[in-house]
This record gives sequence, C-alpha cells and structure tokens, in this order.
Amino acid sequence: MATRKIKLTMSGTLFNDINAIVDVDFNSVNLDTDLEITGVYGTTTQVKEYTVDVDAGSYTLSVEYKNDANNETEDRNFYIEKIEIANDGVNYEHYAACEDQSNLTEWTHFHPHGWRVRENPDYDDSQPRVWPTNYHRVANPDRDDSIPYTDAAWYTDTGFLQHYGHTGKPGSNPKFMYDWVQNPVTMFDNLVATFTIDFT
Repeated sequence: MATRKIKLTMSGTLFNDINAIVDVDFNSVNLDTDLEITGVYGTTTQVKEYTVDVDAGSYTLSVEYKNDANNETEDRNFYIEKIEIANDGVNYEHYAACEDQSNLTEWTHFHPHGWRVRENPDYDDSQPRVWPTNYHRVANPDRDDSIPYTDAAWYTDTGFLQHYGHTGKPGSNPKFMYDWVQNPVTMFDNLVATFTIDFT
C-alpha cells in the first residue's frame, strides 16, 4: 500500500443562514460526516485534504449533499469547485469529472472542462492560416519534433482534451500549449455524487 491524497475544493450557497452539509466517503469508508461547507460560491472556497493508504487501482469517492432547501427567493446549493489527486501523496494532479468517471450527467451537473489548447491572441483570421507566423494556436516552444506528439486529441472541435468523458492529457511532448479549465460540479438537489479515482 502507499500513501495517497485527495483534495476537494468546495463552496455553497446559504439558505436561512445555514450552509450546505455533506458527507465524504472513500471506497465506502467515511472520511467526513456532516461537514459544513463554509466557502461561499463565487467568493470563497473551502479546501479539505484526505490521506488514504491504498494500492494502485480504481476506487470510489462519494460526496453526499444532504440538506438542499429553497423557496421563491433563496436556494441552497453545493459546488465541488475542483478535485485533485496525488498518487505519490505529494504532487497533485487535476481530476476531470466526466460521465465516464462519475454518476453525474454532462450539462446537468458540470460543463466541459479539462486541458484546453491555448489560442493565439495575435492570430489574424482575415489572413491565411500559416504555420507558425499566423496560426490560431500557440505552439509548445519546448516540444521535440523528432518524436511523436503526445496531444493526439488537440484537433477536437472545442479544443478540449478532457470533456464529454474523454481523458486525454497534453503529455510530456505536446505540439501546443494548454491551459486547465475547471467548472464546478453543481449539486442543486440532495444527491450522492460518486467519482471513480484511479491511483497508479
């Protein structure tokens, strides 16, 4: 077994001056019960870090939102701003919540997010697209042209590598530069959100 970590960044909205309340489980073992989410959506966040000792493999992270409430003027909601995992217990990586890795649905609970190819701000679309003097994407200045590029999905229509269930990453030798774009997982009603976490 090895020491690994999971980091959750969360927020919520108040109703009757009461914050969102959640339970957090990992592989059916409780990590937090009745956790009050003090981060205020759009303003502040609350970060919780969990240490787990497990072998490499697939595990389930469950976050249960338990106290939804609303009326005509107020609504209490819960947001997972981001999930990060550290295979070595130290260095965190982005986790892309998607339909293939959770029980949630695209657009209902989250929007496309992941590694997005960086657009060239100096690109002139009134002129022919010419590499590299007038190209719409920013080249990776450190790439090695003598070996295959590792960003095979760079040509997707949206420019996202991780979205709609795809789990590609730029890798160690991408052709282009990328930026991580993260939209929160939104829970408007009481719900147990489950995510498949793969530790390597």
